[in-house]
Formats: sequence, C-alpha cells, structure tokens
Amino acid sequence: MASSDNYSPLEKRLQFGALIAALAAIPVVYIQSSKNHDLLIYAEIAGVVIWLFFLFEVAILTWLADKKRQWLLGHKLEVIIVLASSPVTLLINEGDNVLTASPLLIIPRLLKISKVAKLVKIGKVAKTGKIIRKSSAISSWFEVLAMNAAVLLIVGIAGMLVGKKAYSPRDGLRNWGSLLADWVGLPAMLGQLLIVAAAVLATTVVIRRQNLREERPTG
Repeated sequence: MASSDNYSPLEKRLQFGALIAALAAIPVVYIQSSKNHDLLIYAEIAGVVIWLFFLFEVAILTWLADKKRQWLLGHKLEVIIVLASSPVTLLINEGDNVLTASPLLIIPRLLKISKVAKLVKIGKVAKTGKIIRKSSAISSWFEVLAMNAAVLLIVGIAGMLVGKKAYSPRDGLRNWGSLLADWVGLPAMLGQLLIVAAAVLATTVVIRRQNLREERPTG
C-alpha cells in the first residue's frame, strides 16, 4: 500500500475519487461482461460515469503537468485504456449483431471488437488494481479482498476468450476449469475450484509480501 505524503492536495482528491471509481468498476465490469444481467442498464450508466471521471482525471493531470508530453508518455498505458473504454465501447453487443447498438460500431466490428472489448475490460480491471495498490485510504485486508476480486474478474474475462462460448466471467472460469480438467484428467468442477484457489492464494501472498516490504523500515 503506497503512501500519499508526496502528493499535492488536488492529486490526493483525485486519487480518492479514482479509488471510489476503481472499486465501483469491479462489479460494473462484471455486470457489463454478463449477457442478459438484470442490472445491465444500470451498469452501463455507471460505466459511463466512471469513464467520464477517469477522462476528467487524465485531462486535469495532463493540464497540470509541467511537461505534458512527458507525462502522457509516462502514463501511456492508462491513457490508452481510458480512451479505448469510451461509452461507444460500452454500447457494443458482444454477440453476433454488434451493429444493433449504433451505426458507429461498423469500424469496431471490422476489428473483431468482440475480443477487443474483452481485452479492454481486462485493461480496465488491471488499471483498477493499480489504483487500489497505490491507495493508502483502505485497510490491508480490504486491499487483499479487492485485489482478489479484480484478479478473479480478469481470469474470468480471459476465460471468455477460450474454450466454449461464454456469457459471463463465471462461464470464463468454467472454461479454464474445463481446460485444466482436459489437461490433467480432473473433473471440470474440481479444475475450476483449483483455478480459483490458485488465483486467490497467489494474489493474497503477493499483496501481503509487498505490503510487508513497504512497511519494513528503511536504513
């Protein structure tokens, strides 16, 4: 968990807002990645609000930077993720009829946006994890919990790109479980549980070690 002592008051306010947006993004991205979810319309609206905040944050930090080009180059991945996760991307139907949402989606369709959209969502969740790790406003146990949720969501969305057709990150986890079962000869459910357990254990150990290293006195 990073310290915020070296940041200006404005940066601290933006970081707190980014933390709230990042924590909200985890369930929002899950619902957006799940077809026919009852809360999908609310998740789409929340997704636009979250995107607007991050766009505002990038614009303000770029404007405040003494060397704007250098700042953008130093944060190019975050900027790309923000630009790629625009509301146009959020409107994309990841099924076969991707043009039903908007005529503007003809270009994303040519780029096989179904897979690209999932990769963008993985990037959004990865950005969420980075924000959570940098924040000093949450407790260590909550950080571990949030990071585990983010990692499982990333694994689930990635699993939607492999194996059988998946309609949610949960189906993506099942795909990973089925693949592991095929490789090792285990029941599919056991393979899925092993994937989840391995992801949770690895995330928890890595976060706890990093926190202990940061809490260790220097010198």
